[in-house]
Amino acid sequence: MIGITLSFYSNSQTEISKNIPISPLTEVMLRKYYSEEEIQKIALVDDKLILMEYLYSKSFEIVAGQNYSQEQFLKIDVLNLRLLRKLDEDVVVFDEASGLNILLYSLNHVEMGKKNVLPSYKTNEEYENKLND
Repeated sequence: MIGITLSFYSNSQTEISKNIPISPLTEVMLRKYYSEEEIQKIALVDDKLILMEYLYSKSFEIVAGQNYSQEQFLKIDVLNLRLLRKLDEDVVVFDEASGLNILLYSLNHVEMGKKNVLPSYKTNEEYENKLND
């Protein structure tokens, strides 16, 4: 099923940013939670858009063995599921909006993912350490 997810992602990039390609799911999330003016401001900051793309579209997987449509996939709202993430353990949850079982990556996995997609990203701990130096 991940192959389907990736094909949804790769076949239709949006034009929110000329510099950073984002998936249709990220565009849905941006339009759901931000005004058009806010989206325009976000699009000017590549690093912010890169992190949003990772969080909204790449911080989870669809559990294998499920047949689903792009319409279902675009209903996934990881912000509604964020409190279900565990610190050190990936967790499978049922997403009522999409009707799909989702594997949410652990909070630590997500933090490492942020650093991988954006090497300049600093975790809260790194900022605190820098402040205490």
